[in-house]
Amino acid sequence: MSEFLSILAFILSLVTTKLSISFFNHKKILDIPNNRSFHSKPTPTGGGWAIIIPTITLAIISKVITPSILIGALILISISWLNDLKHIKPSVRLIFHSIAIGIALLSLDLTGNILLPNNMPNFLDRAIIFTAWLWFINLYNFMDGADGMTASETLCLCFGVLFISLFIFMPTSIINLCLILIGSCSAFLIFNWHPAKIFLGDTGAIFIGYIVGYILLTIAKSGNIAIAIILPLYYIMDTSLVLCKRILKREKIFEAHQKQYFHRSIIKVKRTHCQTVKKVILFNILLILTGLYYTITKSYIVFILAVPATYIFMKYLAKGIKNERN
Repeated sequence: MSEFLSILAFILSLVTTKLSISFFNHKKILDIPNNRSFHSKPTPTGGGWAIIIPTITLAIISKVITPSILIGALILISISWLNDLKHIKPSVRLIFHSIAIGIALLSLDLTGNILLPNNMPNFLDRAIIFTAWLWFINLYNFMDGADGMTASETLCLCFGVLFISLFIFMPTSIINLCLILIGSCSAFLIFNWHPAKIFLGDTGAIFIGYIVGYILLTIAKSGNIAIAIILPLYYIMDTSLVLCKRILKREKIFEAHQKQYFHRSIIKVKRTHCQTVKKVILFNILLILTGLYYTITKSYIVFILAVPATYIFMKYLAKGIKNERN
């Protein structure tokens, strides 16, 4: 079954995406351009269903998610879909996100500390896990601002997990879940690549962030915390640094903006969506290789150096180089 999961997910997602474009156009469920938009014409949104439907269907059939993980996903899908149709207050969304994460954590059979040393309080370790997962699903949504960005990032993360699994043990359920996401996101990316014919919407971005967060948490639980941080490091740092700056400036952190480093690549450096996303993909490949090198050598120096390397890449995205702009 495993070898066919990506193919089945791809076919299901391809069909669902094409149907979604027609349905959302007909029902006028569209993202209308405004002064913060990167698109110039109304575009169907809520396309995350094209990833949600095949992912959940095949995850249930292949038994790679528990009932608690599924319940958490359904809560997130419901509140995110309502937000796509009619804006829901950030505080309300955050409450539902917290409930979903809380329920999901019940199914993970966590024994001992995962992120902290075992001599530290267990409740503190759980609180950090809860906060990190909650933040991750939201940062995934914050980063969904360029055509093809989120689907490409997810493909990089999943391929990275599969590649590194050739050298260390990864749970079979996580391998299969990555295969499903690869198929689903690949099909969606055909229509989401610039110029996008459909957007994920909050429904898709929040759901994918939740599932990817579950994958990374499971990897950390198996003793590979560094890998779980290295693979999504660009997404983590871009959003987290911008958030810290906005908090210091006392800005509304849930208000839409164009201050992410990839935003600046498009707005200031005048790169296209394709050029920007391709550079992010190339850097993600470097992160995958970094993760592999760490896996082989267990050198924390490599892990530590990945942070400034990511920051340098972000600055390059935001400012470019003289020859490139000319």
